[in-house]
Amino acid sequence: MGTVGYAQPHEKQLPPDQPFIPYKASEMPDRILMSITDSLAQTRTITWRTSKVVQTGTLEWSDKITQIDFYRDANRVNARSERFVTYTGDTVYYHTATLRMLKSGENYVYRVGEGDMWSEWIDFSMPTDEDAFQFIYMGDAQNDIRPLWSRVFRKAYAAAPAADFVIHVGDLINHSQNEYEWAEWFRAGDFMLAAKPQLAVRGNHEYVKDEKGVKQYSTPSWPHQFRYPPNGPSSLSNGAYFIDIKNCRFVFMDSNDALDLQGQWLEQVLKYNTKKWAIVVCHHPVVSATEGRINDGVMTRWKPLFDKYNVDLVLQGHDHVYARGRIPDSEGNRIGPTYVISVAGRKAYAVGNHPWMEVKMGNVQTYQLVEMSDEAIVFKTYALDGHVLDVFRIVKRDDKPVVEDN
Repeated sequence: MGTVGYAQPHEKQLPPDQPFIPYKASEMPDRILMSITDSLAQTRTITWRTSKVVQTGTLEWSDKITQIDFYRDANRVNARSERFVTYTGDTVYYHTATLRMLKSGENYVYRVGEGDMWSEWIDFSMPTDEDAFQFIYMGDAQNDIRPLWSRVFRKAYAAAPAADFVIHVGDLINHSQNEYEWAEWFRAGDFMLAAKPQLAVRGNHEYVKDEKGVKQYSTPSWPHQFRYPPNGPSSLSNGAYFIDIKNCRFVFMDSNDALDLQGQWLEQVLKYNTKKWAIVVCHHPVVSATEGRINDGVMTRWKPLFDKYNVDLVLQGHDHVYARGRIPDSEGNRIGPTYVISVAGRKAYAVGNHPWMEVKMGNVQTYQLVEMSDEAIVFKTYALDGHVLDVFRIVKRDDKPVVEDN
């Protein structure tokens, strides 16, 4: 990849003069992340990073978690290892291993490494065959990730330790190739990133820009670290994809690039959805919750498809406020998907005053817990003291989503 002029100064991609945490790769595995590349019910994909000294990787796992010496006859999976050069010129290796044919309701433990260098053993559980499940939804992290965003993620994990996965709606960091900021994100998430699947989309801060501020390409390390189903447009590897989880189709989209192409793909994904529910995840809101921020692309290209195919819920970020509601039609009726915008980091914008917003809040860090069943979607937004700030319920009537406020 050739040299690009940056909208943000070169120094913004560098670590601080006095780093508080290590950020360079070593022989010891770091940045361990769990993803889903196929099925929530049967597979887990693990990625991790090492320095160039360690060019291969192995994942060991066991289902004998109650036996004190389970590790003595652990199963082994060889990783696929890829060389990567960081913005500052350091050569590292990313390793990927996938566990398949895992069993419903079972508990497992794994570690990653090679030679004498291994991670700790990490426990995880597979969901049961029951139709109900729960997930955590996190808005933008972006700023002061280690000192402040970490609180939100830990609160969410403590509130829902049995959640099946976590959704991140982009802007995980502030500067797309800053290895120190990525180190902060992984430090803040700690073992939680390795013990539950993390499903993410790219925000505008996961893109490299030219000197005019035009986005050129996404964070180069993204496809090495985040591994998702290869069922989206080929030009958006690990950026646009869908996953069927029990009775819901989740569609993850990259609202930074190729909106027309994704719109064509989205129509097919929604048209042939056999699940009861449909949830779309993207970074840029269809309708903004602040003033002076307009996303015409997603509004004109994607919203008509959300309406046509009865999408139930759209999870978004970018605006650094909390807002949710449905977009009124020409007669003032609130129909179609419920749109939610959330922020988990400390960066805050002024809340706008737009007709679609039924609930709105500014200057607040929140996390969301979403409970899914065949009967309903129950959505709750929490403050960091545990208080519920917003709650609503979505049911289906005549195959269309209907919102019931609690």
